Amino acid sequence: MKLAGFAVLALFGLWLAYRGTIWPSRWHTGFASFYGLDSAKEGLNERTACGARFSPREFAAASWQFPCFTWLRVERLDTRKSVRVVVWDKGPALWTGRQLDLTPTAFSRLDALAQGVIPVRYRIDSP
Repeated sequence: MKLAGFAVLALFGLWLAYRGTIWPSRWHTGFASFYGLDSAKEGLNERTACGARFSPREFAAASWQFPCFTWLRVERLDTRKSVRVVVWDKGPALWTGRQLDLTPTAFSRLDALAQGVIPVRYRIDSP
């Protein structure tokens, strides 16, 4: 009986580990917006959560899903425009429902800044 309980716990642990796994070659879908346009409020040249200096002119992103300095390919779903960014900050706020925050320069490659939030797909890209 103890062995059966242990097996159930082990399978549950494996399921939890699998469920949270980010597969490198798999596309993930979600929503992206931009941050850091108002440099006085966003902290131009201040350190990000990953230790890099923030600049809205870089091709960078903020994400809770990926470790720092992971390269991502982000593609807009309807137009198929894409941009390559590096994760150097943590965000966006979890209550927003967005998966990525892009710098204004990276976001403008996908759409005009007036759009605000766009549907995207993203995956890990090689450096």
